[in-house]
Amino acid sequence: SHLENSPCPFRNPGPLLYKFLLNSPDKNLNMDLATDQDIFDAVMEAREAEENIDINGGDDDQEPVSSRPSPSDVCKAVTTITDFLIESGDPDARRLEGLLHGLKRNLRLTETRSMKATRVTDYFSRI
Repeated sequence: SHLENSPCPFRNPGPLLYKFLLNSPDKNLNMDLATDQDIFDAVMEAREAEENIDINGGDDDQEPVSSRPSPSDVCKAVTTITDFLIESGDPDARRLEGLLHGLKRNLRLTETRSMKATRVTDYFSRI
């Protein structure tokens, strides 16, 4: 029972590990070697980099968001691949060509179904 109440490093090593990492001898050695001028230079360099973030190409931590290709982009890609497959005499290429034609047809149907019905008068303003 007295072992249960005593702090055991193997039961929850989190806090002890954090203390060690925060107070590691290597880190303290580097801090002892840093002069006031080194600290000042590091702070000024960080401020300058922050001010010039737009000039230097933005924040590298933010990955560009990849957008889903539009149905028309996919149709263009299918056409390019189909043109390549037409020149091939491979039977597997013929099967793939058939699948790609089906995909292209389904994309066009989906695109057509998503269109709104309009009238010619919708494009003119009333006077």
